[in-house]
Amino acid sequence: QRSLFRQALECFENAIGMLPNQANLKLDIDGIVDLYASAAECAKICARYDLVERYCEILLNLSCPTLHKIRAYCILVDAAVADDTQNQNGRSISTTLDPVQLCLSALSQLGCNITQKNTLRQRILIRQEKHKLRRTAHAWGTRFVDQLRSVANSKRESAIIILLDKLITVSRRYDPDLTPFAISKSVKLTLESGIASFSPPAFAMQGLLLTRSSTDLQLAKKFGQGALYMFHRLGRQNEAESRTINLVHNSLMHWVFPLEGTKQAFVNGYNIG
Repeated sequence: QRSLFRQALECFENAIGMLPNQANLKLDIDGIVDLYASAAECAKICARYDLVERYCEILLNLSCPTLHKIRAYCILVDAAVADDTQNQNGRSISTTLDPVQLCLSALSQLGCNITQKNTLRQRILIRQEKHKLRRTAHAWGTRFVDQLRSVANSKRESAIIILLDKLITVSRRYDPDLTPFAISKSVKLTLESGIASFSPPAFAMQGLLLTRSSTDLQLAKKFGQGALYMFHRLGRQNEAESRTINLVHNSLMHWVFPLEGTKQAFVNGYNIG
C-alpha cells in the first residue's frame, strides 16, 4: 500500500513543479492548499518527514485566513509525533517543531487561548469548571445529545475542536498538565456551540478523567454514552469513531457494565477503523 502512496507523492510533486512561481499561489487558494496538503499527507505516510515540513511550511506562510491552514497544522503535528516515535536517534524534521506548540499557535490564531502554566490559580479554575460541568451533567437525560445542535456550518468552531482534539492527544504524551484544560475547552465549546466531528473523543476523555478523580462512575458512563451517541447525531463515520469506541469501552464501560458485553463493541470499533 505504501508504494501506491509513493506513486501518488510523485504525481503531487510533478504537479507542484508545474506551478509557475510563488507569486501565483494566490490565484486559487483552495486548489493550492489541497495540492500541498495532499502532497504532505502522502509524504507523511511514506515517512518523508522532510517533505512534510517543506510543504506545510509553504502553506503556513501563505497570506490567507488561518482556517485554510488547519489541515497543514494537523499534518505537521502528526508528522512531528510520528518522526519523534520512529527515529529514536534523531528527528529528520526540525527539532523546533513542538507538537504542543503547533496546536497552541493555531488555536491562538483562531481566538482560542489555553494557558500553559500549571499554576495554583489555573488548577482552581479547572476544578471549578469540572464541578460546574458535573452539576450540569447530572441534570442530563439519557439523550442529552439530542439537545445539542450541530456546528457543521460553523467552520471556526469545527476547526477549534479539531485542533483541541490534536492537543488532547499530543499533550497526554508531551505535557500532561495541559490535557485537562484542552478537554474542558472542547466539551464546553460543544455544549455552547454544538457537536462537531471531533467532539465525541473529548466527551469520552472527560468521562475517563471522572473515573480517575471521582467515584461517580455513573456520570462517567453518561459522558461515554453521550460520546458514542454523538456519532448517530452526526450521521456519518469519521476517523475519530473507532478511537472513541475503544476509549469508551476500554476505559469507562468496564466499571459499570459486564465485561462480556463489551466484546461486540470492540469488534464494531475494529471494523469501523
